[in-house]
Amino acid sequence: MTTDSVPHAGRAPAPRRYRHALREETTRMRVPTLLATGGAVLALTGCATLFGSKEKDLPITSTPPDAEVYLDGNRIGTTPVKFRINNVKEHTITLRKEGFKEASCVLNRGTDTGWVILDVLGTGLVGVVIDAATGNWSQVKAKECTLTLEPLSSAADSTTTNTR
Repeated sequence: MTTDSVPHAGRAPAPRRYRHALREETTRMRVPTLLATGGAVLALTGCATLFGSKEKDLPITSTPPDAEVYLDGNRIGTTPVKFRINNVKEHTITLRKEGFKEASCVLNRGTDTGWVILDVLGTGLVGVVIDAATGNWSQVKAKECTLTLEPLSSAADSTTTNTR
């Protein structure tokens, strides 16, 4: 094999100043590319999608305490309890305790106008379309779920337990 067939074979390495200039040139080309990419990501994403939370801590309490808590039909503990819920869909919390009527709390979603205003001012139509399509504008409005369980009447107990 001759030195002619191997690139850079037999040649001295590039001078230090050339390597330094090449590094600077590469850096100068990368910075605008990174800034343009970051700008495009921000421009193509809505405020609620970027900064909104998909989960929320929700305290659940009852009178009397120690009621079983069910979130969308799944048991999650007994009151009082703090539970992390999915903030982008509606939920039903049901409390059950022996000797008491079952009670429920429906957690509805609503549009947060703050996100809408930020989208219009900050990103224009693109952010509005993205947040509306993803549903990130809407979130569970409740900050807590507190229910009072009513005792079963003794007459209701006797009719429920009587199986004649």
